[in-house]
Amino acid sequence: MTPEQQKEESITDLILDLVDLSRRYFSQEARTVVDKAIISPARRAGFWLAFTIVAATLFALAAIFLSVGAFQLLATVVGAAWIAYLIVGGILFLGAAAMIIAGQKLGDK
Repeated sequence: MTPEQQKEESITDLILDLVDLSRRYFSQEARTVVDKAIISPARRAGFWLAFTIVAATLFALAAIFLSVGAFQLLATVVGAAWIAYLIVGGILFLGAAAMIIAGQKLGDK
């Protein structure tokens, strides 16, 4: 090989190295941008979503236990479970009627 051929090969190798390094650099920067802009916020949103689901589940369980306890207390105070059912049913009926009336009034506006 002549020195010119070695020089041409070395220039070719340098250009290929430059292209390879540029490709790897842009790939790394693209991964960094995607991680900062998409992956990290999605991770945080996933954490808060899981936290919210757990909190809502615990709140629902607490509401169920308190409702059962309140019903048992009402049944004990009234003396019969069927009377307690009538009282709770009446309260729920009145609440539903109030919601329907309020919905109709808001619908008219």
